[in-house]
Amino acid sequence: MIDELEPLAIERARKLSCAITPTVQPYSGSPANLAVSLAFLEPGDTMMGMALPMGGHLTHGWGVSATGKWFHSVQYGVRRETGILTMDEVRELARKERSQADLLRGTAIPRTIDFPAFAEIANEVGRDPGRRYRPTSPG
Repeated sequence: MIDELEPLAIERARKLSCAITPTVQPYSGSPANLAVSLAFLEPGDTMMGMALPMGGHLTHGWGVSATGKWFHSVQYGVRRETGILTMDEVRELARKERSQADLLRGTAIPRTIDFPAFAEIANEVGRDPGRRYRPTSPG
C-alpha cells in the first residue's frame, strides 16, 4: 500500500508548503511502527510482537516503549536451539491471548518470515471476522 499512499502524501504536502519534493517518510522505523499500532489498536488492546532478545524491536510491544505501556503486549520468539520461528507456538499464543494485532517483522531476523502463515493465524483469531488479512512482503 505504501507505493500508492506515498505519492498522495507527497502531493498533499506540496499543497501545504512550498517544498518542491517534500519527504513524507518517517525518519526511522520507530515512528512508523507507532503509527501502525495507533492506527489499528486502542489503548489496552492486546498486541503480539517478536520478543526483543529473539530479534524483535522495542516498538514491538516491549515494556519500556510506548507500545509496551499503552497496549497489553505479548511476545513470541524463536526456538533457542534452531533460531527458527515456530508458527504452531505463534498460533497457540494468538489463540490464548486473542490478539487484535500482530507485528510480523523483526529487526534482527536472518530468516524469511512466513507471511501467509501469519495471515492464516490472524484470520483465525481476528477480532473482526469480516476482515481478512492479506499477507504482504516487506518492502
